[in-house]
Amino acid sequence: MSSTDSWADTATVYQHFAGFTGSFAEIAAAEAVALWEQRRAAAPAATPPPPPPPAVRVLDIAAGTGVAAVAAAAELLKRDPSRPVRLLGTDLSPAMLEKFSASPALAKLQKDHPTMLEVETKQLDMSKLEGIPDGSVDIALFVFGLFFAPDGAAALREVKRVLAPGGVAAVVTWHFNEFIHQLGRVLVHTKHLKTVDEVMDLMGVGTQDTDKQMTLTRLFTEAGFAPVPTWTGKSNHTKPQVMCRFIQPDAVPLPAKYMSTAMRNPAFQKMPQIDHKEMLDFYVEDGATYTVDGEPHIDLYGTAISMYACAGR
Repeated sequence: MSSTDSWADTATVYQHFAGFTGSFAEIAAAEAVALWEQRRAAAPAATPPPPPPPAVRVLDIAAGTGVAAVAAAAELLKRDPSRPVRLLGTDLSPAMLEKFSASPALAKLQKDHPTMLEVETKQLDMSKLEGIPDGSVDIALFVFGLFFAPDGAAALREVKRVLAPGGVAAVVTWHFNEFIHQLGRVLVHTKHLKTVDEVMDLMGVGTQDTDKQMTLTRLFTEAGFAPVPTWTGKSNHTKPQVMCRFIQPDAVPLPAKYMSTAMRNPAFQKMPQIDHKEMLDFYVEDGATYTVDGEPHIDLYGTAISMYACAGR
């Protein structure tokens, strides 16, 4: 099965997990918009901010179903309903982009702002954003995609290339994911693994150790950004730089029956395939679930590292 076929299969089950991953995307998108606005408003008098573009240009890289892009557009239009927004969603999977275009949240936003929102999707590799000109993006979003890139620094160089002067990118990776932890517990129970931590060795991802701030700082440095160690809420207005913040939304309930469907994600291709009933029985017997309307549910929670990359002027 090709990579695009694999992601097409994933797109059919992703909706069950969108509430979980989307909660991180929404926070990061809103903060990226706020930081972009702040940098425009607080630029030194000696270097006044450039005139606003005809539309705020938002790029969602490895967009999946477009949760981050829609969240950014909603935040921008809430702040200024008279300012147009242009969304471009890119992904390797045409099926994911179809989900993006058919998003109910996007449809509502377009209905509420019929002349203020322009939307386009393109099938592109995250590491080679062909056709996107240098310096053409005001806000770039790269949520839970960097670890799939074979060369993380190369993917971030593309982010830096497309950012306009004063532009901001939000790059989000997992720090701790309860879903992955739960998969590890099942694999220990079925004697496929000795310890839960070994589950990360089975993840079919490209760039390793993106759950560590030190690794991300190195990758951003290699991409040409000047790192700042922690989130301050403020930024230097002349240098390309990076600020780090940890995100932890509220837990999101998931019907436990969907846990096994995520094994179809290409990221889990190295993992032993576990019988659906065996997985569900383990969670129930282990006390990891609770009942809602007669159906076992499990809480998903986690923390993510959000790196806010700011282009110089």
